[in-house]
Amino acid sequence: MTKTHQPTITTIRPSDLAIGEHYPYLPTSWSWEIRNIPFACWPAEAGRLAREGITPTLRLVKDDKVVDIHIDGMTTAQFMAHWGLDARLTEGGFVLSKRLSRLMHPHRYWAFFDPAAIHIVHRRDWNGTLWDGCGRISRRFLRDCLLPQLAGLPADEARRFERDLLQSGRFEITVMHDGGQEKGDVLVVDELPGGVDIMFPEGAAKRELRQEGMIFVGLPTARHAADEMRIDVQSLINLHPFLAGEQLLSWLQEESQLFLDVLASGETKRLFPRLGATPDSLASLADWHVGE
Repeated sequence: MTKTHQPTITTIRPSDLAIGEHYPYLPTSWSWEIRNIPFACWPAEAGRLAREGITPTLRLVKDDKVVDIHIDGMTTAQFMAHWGLDARLTEGGFVLSKRLSRLMHPHRYWAFFDPAAIHIVHRRDWNGTLWDGCGRISRRFLRDCLLPQLAGLPADEARRFERDLLQSGRFEITVMHDGGQEKGDVLVVDELPGGVDIMFPEGAAKRELRQEGMIFVGLPTARHAADEMRIDVQSLINLHPFLAGEQLLSWLQEESQLFLDVLASGETKRLFPRLGATPDSLASLADWHVGE
């Protein structure tokens, strides 16, 4: 009999955060919780919320779940006003959910700045297609403006985080300002000309969500190289200007042949690394029908 994994609702509270982990838009001084509700659980949960008269501060749709964010004593309007956020439904609710969920990731390196205290440049001469989702950030900015945010951490953790911040060459980034939301990856350079802190291509900001009165810069994680590269469907589309279609088709044919060879030999465990398997996901992969 094949085992089935029933989806469950998971909850995140301030007490669940690891050392050095923060939700910048959810201070630990607030009483809050994030409820991740799989679609399969949503009908029952929606009924419970309706019966009990509970309305979340924010409700987002992400991947295969509904994300309800409850903040004691705070309505949606109060939350948006507190952070100076201005939301627009020009691209629909799902896209706006993507913009808001970007702010609801745990961050290690982040800060809010007065607009006059940070110098962001949008380059007209950068090819928007080639630089889509990419930018540059000054190592000086990381050292002088983000490193101080680690103050108060235990010594061992502070040294580890500092090393990661100052030695990594690439970061995932989210920036919020009055022009919209910038997101993607940034390459770290020792110094940008004219004292610039961050550079993006012109027109990169997503205007469905803006922040007035302050600028947020968050680096959820450093990007590190890996021995293997996996290309999903979205990456195939995005990488087309960089990698010729013939090359992508060649790799796809090689991967297909590997898949067939593994099925013929019965050594399906060889496929697990190709599927991005982690120790946490091996249990579900063990029930995979191809494995059987």
